[in-house]
Amino acid sequence: MTGRGTVTLSHRFQLQAKKRTWTYTLRTKFKGYGELAAGGTTQVSLPCRGCRVKGNPLGKLISGKTTSQTFKVSSPGTRKKTYNLIPYWRWRPVGMRWTRLSPLLTENKIRCDTTRGFGSGCVYRDAVPFFTLSRKATNATTGVSESAWLIWNNQRDPKRGHYGLYGKGPKLHRTTDRRIRDANFRKSCPRSLPRPTGKSCDEYPFQSTLEGASRNPRYTSAMINARHNTNAGRKLNSFYVANRILNRDAFWVTIT
Repeated sequence: MTGRGTVTLSHRFQLQAKKRTWTYTLRTKFKGYGELAAGGTTQVSLPCRGCRVKGNPLGKLISGKTTSQTFKVSSPGTRKKTYNLIPYWRWRPVGMRWTRLSPLLTENKIRCDTTRGFGSGCVYRDAVPFFTLSRKATNATTGVSESAWLIWNNQRDPKRGHYGLYGKGPKLHRTTDRRIRDANFRKSCPRSLPRPTGKSCDEYPFQSTLEGASRNPRYTSAMINARHNTNAGRKLNSFYVANRILNRDAFWVTIT
């Protein structure tokens, strides 16, 4: 058989933060010339120890067309599990043998868990998300700017260690240990500090992190607009849930 052809692969994992299921889609674009214009067959292998995979591994290659193959994957049970999900691909031109089965990724760690307050869901284990607040959100009722400015000033003070600032300092890590969180707050915002009307005590790094004040002398605390403090705290908690930031998980903090 003589001829030539080009194969272009594109693929995507679609995780669900609220379910222990996800999809994997591989698109194969094929263009054949000469005898290879007859097309062929594509095969996808998605080995996953401990999870369930549904989908047709075989697809038909037609010159000038794109073949799409989608697999549905689920993680049974409620225990926290991590899967290294590596797709493999090969193809067979009409009248020829299969090519060698080749991995399309070197590593792809997906973590699934069922956690109180979070429900069930899956995330990329090694992805480090960004929590963002804006200094321009100045509305007295709905804003967060005073909390944002507190973080901004701490992150940009070289004596404070640039905690949570991507490219400059160390990541923050959430803690669900109430003893650590309470110790952080007692250190940064003790009850002995007077609270002016309309103000409350805010701190950075956050009370809910391992880098908080009881373990880190480079913290900053101040009395700020109480509503801004509350709003920022709610955004942080929503961020934890939306990104499934569990105990000791890392994240960055960006102030715009």
